[in-house]
Amino acid sequence: GEAGATQLADALRTNTSVEKLDLYGNSIGDAGATQLADALRTNTSVKELDLSCNSIGEAGATQLANTLRTNTSVKKLDLNGNSIGEAGATQLADALRTNTSVEKLDLYGNSIGDAGATQLADALRTNTSVKELDLSCNSIGEAGATQLANTLRTNTSVKKLDLNGNSIGEAGATQLADALRTNTSVEKLDLYGNSIGDAGATQLADALRTNTSVEKLDLYGNSIGDAGATQLADALRTNTSVKE
Repeated sequence: GEAGATQLADALRTNTSVEKLDLYGNSIGDAGATQLADALRTNTSVKELDLSCNSIGEAGATQLANTLRTNTSVKKLDLNGNSIGEAGATQLADALRTNTSVEKLDLYGNSIGDAGATQLADALRTNTSVKELDLSCNSIGEAGATQLANTLRTNTSVKKLDLNGNSIGEAGATQLADALRTNTSVEKLDLYGNSIGDAGATQLADALRTNTSVEKLDLYGNSIGDAGATQLADALRTNTSVKE
């Protein structure tokens, strides 16, 4: 809980050896997250921080974001299964505009919506350190997917983008497909359960005819029928990068 997180935070203010801290499912809340964020303003050893499923909301996310504006050691931040919402995502996005150390950010299941996704997309237009971004199950629709696609047209650092369990639909898939025609960095794209249908699959297939970087594409649970499957199969006759 909060008390335990406070004790750990106090220890981290002087500890210089701990590199990975996993507090998954400990109900630390905003107060505990705030204490840890404060400790990380001076701690320089922690590289991986897992605060998944801890009832952290906007307030806790804001404090962590404040820390990331100056912290240069944290490379992996996992906040999946919290409740940071659009406001928390906006704060983290703002931090990413200046942070140069975070390489992996997991925001799975945080109700960030299109607005939060848009802010993160905007931040990634200048951020060059984030390599993996998980925005699964965040109520992201066509609008959020479109903004992320716009970012991928210029961003060269993101290698893995996970959008499973959202609602990007045919239109969102079309925008992402268009981005993949020029993007050369994305290696893994997860669109599991996004209702992209035959039309979205067809657009992605067309992109794969020229894209040479995507190695893994997950389209499970997207209502793709024979028409979409045929287009994907045809694209794979010439594509040489897709392995999964």
